[in-house]
Amino acid sequence: MEAALNEALGTPASPPAKRTNRRATSQTVAARAETPEAEADQAAEEPTEDPHDTATRLLERALRLGHDKNDDSEWLHSSAVKQHMRRMDPSFSEKALGYRSFNDFVKARESIAELEETGHERLVRLRE
Repeated sequence: MEAALNEALGTPASPPAKRTNRRATSQTVAARAETPEAEADQAAEEPTEDPHDTATRLLERALRLGHDKNDDSEWLHSSAVKQHMRRMDPSFSEKALGYRSFNDFVKARESIAELEETGHERLVRLRE
């Protein structure tokens, strides 16, 4: 039928469309949706948050939760605080923020946290 219609209109016949049995997956649909314009629009809508501010809030949350669990002691082991932070946000890394150690990271946030270093033990608490 298409060939007869093309002949009547004087247009050349187009080759039949190739059909595949592939279904669109969420990945292929997402890949098609991620055009440079869509990415630019999305970047303009979502302001980027300072990673240092995010890490500071994460430290404060970890200290508050640690204090809630350990009512008998206000000082927490810094290694336990770091582990708790990593559980809450696996992407946390003090080195990615430019600090040599977790203790340096805590020292830089002296407005919210206090660090006590006695021998090999490093204790941290929320500043009041």
